[in-house]
Amino acid sequence: MRIFYKLISIVFFAIIFSTGDVSISRIYDVNKDIIDVINANQGKIDLEGSISFQACDSSACIPVFQDISHLIFDPSFNQNIDTSEYILYEDFGFLITDNLSAIENDNPFIPDWGEIEIEGFSPESESSVKYTINFKINPGYHIFTTDTLLSPLGTGNTDIYWEENSLISLEKNYIEPIPFIKYNKLYKQDIGYHDGEKHSYTESKQNDITESNIESLFNFFLGAFIAGLAAIFTPCVFPMIPLTVSFFTNQGDKKQSQSGPIIYGLSIILIFILLGLGFSFVLGASALNALATSATANLIFFFIFFIFALSFFGAFEITLPNALLNKMNKKADQGGIIGIFFMAFTLVLISFSCTAPIVGSVLILSADGEFLKPIIGMLGFSLSFALVFTLTATFPRSLDNLPKGFNLNSIKVFLGFVELAFSLKFLSKADLTNQWGILNREIYLAIWIVIFLLLGFYLLGKIKLYHDDDNDRIGVLRLFLAIASFSFVIAIFPGMFGAPLSWLSGYLPPPSTQEFDITERFDQIESGNTYKDFPSEVKYQNLKNFKMPLGLKGFFDYDEAIEYAKKVNKPLFLDFTGFACENCRLMEHNVWSKPHILEMLKNDFIIVSLFVDSKYQLNEEDWLYDGEKVIKQLGLKNLHIQTKKFNNAAQPLYVIVDYDENILSEPIGYCSENEFYEFLKKGIK
Repeated sequence: MRIFYKLISIVFFAIIFSTGDVSISRIYDVNKDIIDVINANQGKIDLEGSISFQACDSSACIPVFQDISHLIFDPSFNQNIDTSEYILYEDFGFLITDNLSAIENDNPFIPDWGEIEIEGFSPESESSVKYTINFKINPGYHIFTTDTLLSPLGTGNTDIYWEENSLISLEKNYIEPIPFIKYNKLYKQDIGYHDGEKHSYTESKQNDITESNIESLFNFFLGAFIAGLAAIFTPCVFPMIPLTVSFFTNQGDKKQSQSGPIIYGLSIILIFILLGLGFSFVLGASALNALATSATANLIFFFIFFIFALSFFGAFEITLPNALLNKMNKKADQGGIIGIFFMAFTLVLISFSCTAPIVGSVLILSADGEFLKPIIGMLGFSLSFALVFTLTATFPRSLDNLPKGFNLNSIKVFLGFVELAFSLKFLSKADLTNQWGILNREIYLAIWIVIFLLLGFYLLGKIKLYHDDDNDRIGVLRLFLAIASFSFVIAIFPGMFGAPLSWLSGYLPPPSTQEFDITERFDQIESGNTYKDFPSEVKYQNLKNFKMPLGLKGFFDYDEAIEYAKKVNKPLFLDFTGFACENCRLMEHNVWSKPHILEMLKNDFIIVSLFVDSKYQLNEEDWLYDGEKVIKQLGLKNLHIQTKKFNNAAQPLYVIVDYDENILSEPIGYCSENEFYEFLKKGIK
């Protein structure tokens, strides 16, 4: 009987966890003039778009595109539309249908990854709506996150596209479960994905995730703790230490003079933790996640960090109103526990001009979707901050001088350089999200190199700011910090030429933004004679990430490649690939790179790489017509060619055809070096 119950239990759990449900939503601000637009269009307007994502298993990724369409209408126009099935937006004054496009879960060219359900629109606030998609993912498959920073080359992410419409005035943040994140050595970056294996429902995986989260929070706590120690040595805080010592040593009550410093320290911790709690409760986890992914929020964070850096450099002081400070000082003079608390509160307020940049930085760095992180950050910061004041008040003679060669102003300037370097992370996030292309990997590294070079020279006393004194002598600590700064510059310099710098992957733009890679340049030099008659410019070559590996040259448009093949009388090597296709990159790095194979690809074939997950919108003359359906996107056009001509939708897929489009070698996908070599040989016989 016991065995029977075990079998029943196994079947039961297998059924329950057979698919993994992932719900992804996006928030949109509604056009304030939407009612006028509906009325101007006789009471109804169409809303059309598509959902784009990658369905992947261990061997291949398939780009999936799902059309979506909705009808927005005003029932007062008597259009004979059944309103019982539709959502009423009472605040907005219109109705909207569910998705009207057919769900293509049974597409024969798409593997059995799972299925998609369109939950559609729902009211989010008085001025915004939420659009929700549910993915039911089968075991062994995964989709990528919506975050471009955690997607392969920043292009394989899950996304929603809308054609130009009158409903949406602003696309805001995505709301999704926290993705599983793993460092990918091939892409040289962290990759985030959602899968159907239900990692969090198995004890071992849950422990792994919990340990990872605990480690992340501990590291953040440690960083905040160090930030608290750094704040002690700023000009607004350090002079408060002897004042604090004087306050407690002059207490008439001996018992209070012993317990007072402890109450004082606990009060400081309480005040900062309340700040962290307020930050978490006011925003909440979803809003914190929105801050982490919003381009607008990241731009604001960049400017905040930049202003903090200017403040540390001495450009101006960030201060609180004098009236508030005077009021708190009067409260502190009352004595007793209440007086000690307000003394601590006065310290926090007086030190605001120096601690605000550091505290603000800790809170901003904590805004990545975790509710506890601001609280943990403030606990770490306040613990070290309060510990110094408590110990010096308890043991007045323990107050030592600063390390030789340091003064209060030089510490502020040191922190200013660090703030300036960190500010670029937020500008980079906004740049990648909006695809501006203004802060690629080289520019980012170049700015960091300059910042840390200047920091090194400042620490050596070779650069002085307005508030610095003329003492050229430096202490041992400043010397070693200068050595560390120059060493860091030397360590990151190879990144300017394509070095992965994986130890900094969380702070740098992804390698896909790198415009100059010295290894690729050497490959191109070696291939120079082979391609001396090749066209200097081909279609789509200037699009982001459209480049051939290993110094190879080829085409990105099927028709253009056919015409060139006719001209030079060579077979075409069709490479159906994707930006997010990991096995495509493995084939290129591990198989194509073999000398005998690379030689054949260079000399015997016309290569055409067809990216099936490109979201580039084609010009009208390049549209593809399939019956009544019009394909306007380059990736969809390439996928259509692959499925219709070769009855396959997996990537990578390699096909060799002549210029009359006759297949010369049976199509092949991910394979071994020998298999690929035999495949190429058949194509040139």
